[in-house]
Amino acid sequence: MTHPLLRRVRSLVNPIGPLDVRLATAWRRLIRRHPALDALAVNTTDLGSMYTVAGAAGLLAALGRRRDAADLAIVGTAAWFIGQESKRVFNRRRPFEADPALERLIKPPTGSSFPSGHATVAAAMATLMTRRSAGGRRWPWTAIAVWVPLTRIHVGVHYPGDTAAGAVLGWSIARSVERLVTTTRD
Repeated sequence: MTHPLLRRVRSLVNPIGPLDVRLATAWRRLIRRHPALDALAVNTTDLGSMYTVAGAAGLLAALGRRRDAADLAIVGTAAWFIGQESKRVFNRRRPFEADPALERLIKPPTGSSFPSGHATVAAAMATLMTRRSAGGRRWPWTAIAVWVPLTRIHVGVHYPGDTAAGAVLGWSIARSVERLVTTTRD
């Protein structure tokens, strides 16, 4: 038996499908006129992956920011695993599965479309690190949090609703982990 709250959340996700299709189609029509942007999207879409979490945490540790490195690793890993488990709950078809005519620019990812795991990870990293970085050092994190969800739509593997949900989930995870880590250390 499915929990009533889960049934309610699922009912909210499914009706946005047609709107998601229209928004994603409009985005791809607008942007696909630029082959250089296609290549940029393909080559940067994984900035919301565990590879980026590991690389960024390693760089922070090398720069002497060990606490930030550890917290980023925790937040990124939590975001990835929670995002992946959320996909099992919703089991939403990906755009290229729903429309075989849709051009996919990357290899087909595994798992459900909702929520976007890459958007979840990107938002989680950005949420933590924009709060911990000085003014001029915040923009790369913010750029990743905005860019990665757009690339996931662009390469044909997610709908806008998937990436929006992933961003909200990532933000929530980062804030929760940050509170937990701060409370534990105090």
